[in-house]
Amino acid sequence: MPTYRAPYSDPTRLAFMKKALEAAAQDAALGVSYADAAFMAEFTAHYEAYDEAYVKVQATLSARVRETAESVAALERLKMFISHAWYSVYHRKQRLDLPDAVLEFYLLNADGSRPSLSTRTEWEAMADHLVQGDAAAVLAGYAAMAEPTAVELQAALDASIAEAGDVIRTDREYDEAQEFLATFRAKADDYIRELRDLILFGTRKKEPPSQRRILRSYGAEYRYAPGEQVDEGDVTAVVDPTA
Repeated sequence: MPTYRAPYSDPTRLAFMKKALEAAAQDAALGVSYADAAFMAEFTAHYEAYDEAYVKVQATLSARVRETAESVAALERLKMFISHAWYSVYHRKQRLDLPDAVLEFYLLNADGSRPSLSTRTEWEAMADHLVQGDAAAVLAGYAAMAEPTAVELQAALDASIAEAGDVIRTDREYDEAQEFLATFRAKADDYIRELRDLILFGTRKKEPPSQRRILRSYGAEYRYAPGEQVDEGDVTAVVDPTA
């Protein structure tokens, strides 16, 4: 005999509840009711709140993915600005035959080799140092950076910091949305289980295949053993090779 397959995730719980509400409305129009109005009102309210919480999780996840991509792009842009600044400063020094001391303002070695950076913190700290170093170079009598300018590099740094902050914010929002969503699961399982029990009681005089057909119209799914005959019209049947 097929085995009832209880909803096991947010999408399957919500799908069951939505289908159950649709079936209950259709049956009510025909004068058939397996659960009283008070229970269905509670069932409906929980479904709507649960669904809203689920949508919120999906929205915050999308925002987190978007902000993460923007943060990565902002950091890569900052790296490009730093690389261009180093290239420009070193080749200007070579072209104008400036003393090696000018490179020290930008943490470049005499041969033009650059510091090794890996983390976001290191890159952002370097950008800040280059901006400050450029100001010190100007005070020492050297020309300011031009490609990019210190103002342009500062803008790229500010953008990188802001985007990193957005990732932290959306991470928090996603975590909070997930925690709130989790509060609906146990009660949803209770409502689904109770509605199924009510339908089983209301159809107790029917043959098992007829009971399952009605329950499927309310969102229930069934698991079949390999080779077991599937109920006619069961488009959600799952064959369990371990059964």
